[in-house]
Amino acid sequence: MVNIVIAIDSFKGSLASLEAGEAGEAACVGIKRVFSEAKVKVMPLADGGEGTVEALTLGMGGKLHSVEVTGPLGIRSWLSMAFCQKGKRLL
Repeated sequence: MVNIVIAIDSFKGSLASLEAGEAGEAACVGIKRVFSEAKVKVMPLADGGEGTVEALTLGMGGKLHSVEVTGPLGIRSWLSMAFCQKGKRLL
């Protein structure tokens, strides 16, 4: 059996990592036509920049949350964080 992992990072300014993963799902169809016995898995990928928390959250089956925080200069902004594996991991 052939094992194939499709992991596509984002293309800055045009395609987010999660959207690239959706394109990877389409690639699965073509791969299965050629390698019908193949086990194909699409995984999110990120390089540490934009989309990293979202990609890791999806890959670990977590849930994304946004909270409003106050920075060291008193400026309020939104923070994205993820809880994975029943609250055991925080990103």
